[in-house]
Parts: sequence; C-alpha cells; structure tokens
Amino acid sequence: SNSADGSISEISLHDEIGGWGVSAKDFVAQLKTVTSKNLRVTIDSPGGDVNDGLTIFDAIHSFRTAGGNVSIEVIGLAASMASVIMLAGNVVKIAENGRVMIHRVTGGVYGNADDLEAGAKLVKQMEDRIIAIYQAKTGKEESGIRDLMKADLGTWYFGQEAVDNGFADEVMKGVSAKAFKPAWAAMFTMLPAALLKDF
Repeated sequence: SNSADGSISEISLHDEIGGWGVSAKDFVAQLKTVTSKNLRVTIDSPGGDVNDGLTIFDAIHSFRTAGGNVSIEVIGLAASMASVIMLAGNVVKIAENGRVMIHRVTGGVYGNADDLEAGAKLVKQMEDRIIAIYQAKTGKEESGIRDLMKADLGTWYFGQEAVDNGFADEVMKGVSAKAFKPAWAAMFTMLPAALLKDF
C-alpha cells in the first residue's frame, strides 16, 4: 500500500516464503508498485524457500541502493529464511513479543552418490551465504553463528534479545513478552529468556 501523501509505502510479508506463500516473483511485483522512497516491510513469517528468500533480500537491497530507505518491522515471527530477509533493511525494528529464529539450512536430494554429494555442496553454499549475511549485521564470529544455527530446533530471540544479539536495532514498545515455562522447553538447547518467565 502507498500512503495518500506519498510519504511512505508498505509491503506485508505475512506468510511462508516461496511458491506456496509469498514468492519472490510476487514480492518483486509488489515492490515495483511502491511510489515512495520510504518503504516499511512488516514481517510475520515462519520462513521457507532459500532461493526465493535470497531473491527477496536482494530486491530490498537493490531498492536501498537506488536511494530508498527501508524500515523492517518484525511484528510477530521472523524465523528461518524470514530472519535473513529482515536484515535487508536500513533499520530492523522488532515488537517486544516479536521472535527471531535462526537454524541450519535443510533440504533433500534424490539420486545417486554424485547427486547426493552435489546436493550437500549446494546446501553448504547456501548456508555459508546466510552466515555471511548474519555476520554483516551482528558482527559475530562465523564459528559463533554456526553454533547458534546448530542448536536443536534453532536459536530463538525475543524482542530485546534480538537487539542485544545484533539481529535488530530497536524494540517497538508494546506489551512485554511474558510466558510460563512450557512443557516442551526441554526440547530446546537455547531458549529466549522471555519464555522462561513465570506469570
């Protein structure tokens, strides 16, 4: 959507990333309708396809390179590939109860030994590229990011934790994330502190 006075445009990324949700083709088509140099992208997504995600990342970055100013707002979940896309903006804002999750790239290949080896190489290439994007934003060491991505079911950050760890720039004030300790907490090796607060 574009504001009536032309001061700001907004694109919402509130679905899975890829052909079954928001495809790169659809996102780029929406980006072409933007009439302002100021763009707000709101994110509430569980992630999805790496190829589509990197194309969306590059499209946002190209908008910035052309003189645009992009504010990314995580209003719910920015998990997996969505946690990469959110880093394409000039500034990343996150709600107090917003969540960021990072994990290793996953995929599948069917075929002979050569096919499997080629598939593993491709997954590694994609993971290396994503790690470089995380590094550029957070300033963390490569080995540290790899460890975070290897955690069982990923590493999660709530609002302020995302800022403290360099994945976001500021918290959008609102209702604080507060939850009881869930029964499934033992499944995770790295949980956001906000999940462990008692009412």
